[in-house]
Amino acid sequence: MIQRIQSLYLFLAAVCSGVLLAAPLYNTTVEDKSYTVYLGGLIQGEEVIQSQPSLVAVGIILMIFPLIILFLFKKRALQLRLTASLMLANTAMLLLLIATINKTLEKISGTVSEGTYGWGLALPLIGVLFIFLANRAIRKDDALVRSADRLR
Repeated sequence: MIQRIQSLYLFLAAVCSGVLLAAPLYNTTVEDKSYTVYLGGLIQGEEVIQSQPSLVAVGIILMIFPLIILFLFKKRALQLRLTASLMLANTAMLLLLIATINKTLEKISGTVSEGTYGWGLALPLIGVLFIFLANRAIRKDDALVRSADRLR
């Protein structure tokens, strides 16, 4: 049962990272032109103004990494270390996204009239939460296996 729960949490963390690839991170209006910052770059209407393929690559890696951890269920110690490093990587991704948004906004010339952060910035935090819950489930599973070994 615990194995299924940790699998679900890791799958949900991968889904959060996958949705991040298409989620808006920041919306702003400059001189009656609407700009949206995505993981892939800056978009004005339908036109891509600036692309960021390195961030997309990092996003894809963060999407695949929980799925790799999912299949290491026989090596719980390795799973624990990888989930801890994945939590740090998702936190670093959030900080990198905020820095990228600020740097991208500097490139837009003109007076910014309004701007709002998009719901995409919440996805790395939700991913960290799911990875934390998976880490707890892995620890419980490890404790259950150790107690069963003592009974033998």
